Parts: sequence; C-alpha cells; structure tokens
Amino acid sequence: MRSTYELAEGIRAVTGWSNSRAAMEMRLSRSTLINHLSHRDMPWVQCSTGRTLLNMHDELVIELPFARDLSQLFKNHETFKETLSKKEFGDYLAGMIPAMSLILEGSTRKTIRASAAYLLSRGMFDLRFFVKRLSAPKVEDIKTACLQAKELAFEAASTVSGQDAVALFVLAHRCNINAFAATFQEQISGTRDNDETRDEINKSNLMVSFNYVLNHQHFNGMAGYNHLVAASITHSEATCKVAFEKLIRARPRFETDPDYSLPGMPTISDDPDLKYFRSTEYFRTLVLPKLKGNE
Repeated sequence: MRSTYELAEGIRAVTGWSNSRAAMEMRLSRSTLINHLSHRDMPWVQCSTGRTLLNMHDELVIELPFARDLSQLFKNHETFKETLSKKEFGDYLAGMIPAMSLILEGSTRKTIRASAAYLLSRGMFDLRFFVKRLSAPKVEDIKTACLQAKELAFEAASTVSGQDAVALFVLAHRCNINAFAATFQEQISGTRDNDETRDEINKSNLMVSFNYVLNHQHFNGMAGYNHLVAASITHSEATCKVAFEKLIRARPRFETDPDYSLPGMPTISDDPDLKYFRSTEYFRTLVLPKLKGNE
C-alpha cells in the first residue's frame, strides 16, 4: 500500500516544487504537507487528503512517459491492488494479462512492447503471490516474463532519450528485481540465506538494480527493505551498509525504533533473513546502540 508520503514525494520529484509550492498546488496547508512528509507510513486510503494526493499523482507522475497510452493501465494496477478485494483484483488481472500478451505480440513499437511486457509480468507476479490464485502462472513462467520485460525495456531505452530513457532503465531494473523476487517468494522465510540464492543474486546483478531504482525512487521503503534483505544474503558487510543507509533515507525510523517495521513485515531484529546483517560489526557498533537507546 502506497503511503501519502510516497505520493507526495513522487509529485515533488517530477515537479521540483518546494514544500510551499507543493502545498499550494495540492491545496494543503504547508504544515499538513510537512506532516505527510515526516510521517511516512500513512496509507493513502486511510487519510482524508489521500485521494487528493492520488489524483494529483496520477495527473502529474506519468509512470510510462514513453508509452502514455498504457500509463493509465499501470496506475490502475496500483490503485486496484490497493482498493479492490483480492477476488476483484484477481478478476481484473485475469483479463489484463491476455490483453497485454496480444499487445506484446502485435506491436512493433519497442516502447509499447516493453510496457506491455512489464504489465504482463507484473500481473502474473501479483496473481500468484498477492492474489494467490490456484490457477496462477508457475514461478518459472513468471521469471521468464520478467526477464523478457527487462530485456525489452533495455532495448527500448536505446531508442529514446532524456526522462523516457531513465524511466525505461528504472522499468528494466524493476523487472530484474521481480524476477528474483519470484524465487524469493517461493522460499520459506529463514531458509533463503543459502549458496544457491546467493549465487542467483550475484549472477543477476541484483544489487545494481536495487541501487538504480532507489537512486531514482529514494522514497520507496519496500524496495529499500528488500534491498537490505538481499544484501544480507550476499554476506557482504559493505553491501549491507549501503543498503541500510538507503533504507533509512526512505524510512528514518528504522535507525532509531527497534519495534518499527513495514506493514506485513518483521522488525529488523526479528527478520530471520537478516541474520547476517545483525552479525556484522557495522550493525553491532553503529546500528544496534541507537536501537537499544530507544528501547
């Protein structure tokens, strides 16, 4: 679930507005906007100003600037996932997936094909891991779709420039992350720290993808947390340090609140997939004292 903070920061990222200008354009008081930027976990559906922020985000933040005719489908995917029941969302995906397959097969425009491939792979992923339908695609099929979308996005990026190219690179790296996530989701928490998973992370250049996405979407807390988990599995203290610093930029409370966690996720102290991170000197000497000081 996107937070009001993520929507507001997404708007500011593309407009370059100051807090005062953003508050005026959003028709909020400056103090209300600052409150949303400071308290980063308020789901937009639980906030009286959430719909205002969502509407402005949908108007200004063109998620697929290189394929504007498909951009609304991208926005529908996010909003429907947050507001529909799982059955309703599953029904939507069941219709959207074959439609994207037809566009992918029938279009010759590289940007359109990349967009359709992304929406196809994302729909397959959510049908299995979010909706959890028995008839959902197999993990290997989801990974294949994600990797195809990644390659098509990289290929399409060479045909455009400026913000369109950046958006395609972000899309490609998100697809790479989703391909790994398909494997990750199938594993039981606490069993993922193994040589096979570590090898897949290294071969897929997953850390490069996380860094690229978070450099352009610094407010993405879930990506930041997943980055830290993947870093911990690599058993690289330096990589963990980079990942944790990106995470606390998105969610500063991770640095000081031992009981803080993202919705549906364990705390850093309780997450079995972060066992290596908690064993590092960096965690024991720099992170843990701040957490203990606030217990």
